[in-house]
Amino acid sequence: MLRDRDRRGGAAGRARPGRRARGRAAGAAAARRDGSVSVEPRPLTPAPEPVRLAVDTVPTVFPTGLSVHKTTVRDHLEAARERHPEADDVILRGAHGRLVETTIASLALRLDGTWCTPPLEDGRLEGVGRRLALEGGELVERELTVEDLRRAEEIAVISSARGWRRAVLAEG
Repeated sequence: MLRDRDRRGGAAGRARPGRRARGRAAGAAAARRDGSVSVEPRPLTPAPEPVRLAVDTVPTVFPTGLSVHKTTVRDHLEAARERHPEADDVILRGAHGRLVETTIASLALRLDGTWCTPPLEDGRLEGVGRRLALEGGELVERELTVEDLRRAEEIAVISSARGWRRAVLAEG
């Protein structure tokens, strides 16, 4: 659960679902296959809220060695987004069938009053916002399924650039 100081943004700038993070710079730092790193500034454009999510119909095969790092190797992510044009973002499922993350953010589901996020072992990027929420006791790790998603009391996506944002399942 979010503590009162976190509802106001907290020292680390975290925000509760439905509230945008403030004072964030946007950009992407990514590891390339050759081992080099690229840094690309990007404008932080207004984002829709609630975020409309679709669950990908195809299990994602994450590139070996790259699922724990931000990377420019994003073909598998772009393919998932192309399969779901009705959505703002797509929830990825691993080869095991469980929910992993979205194409651009960490996933959080509120189940029985507790905010839960998939464990790193399920093949996901750690995510700065996710890590801070775990360290702050706002999230717990738990394997998540499509059934969990459908019964969730609330859905949120978390990113270091935008903070916590409320999300819903897209129609279609």
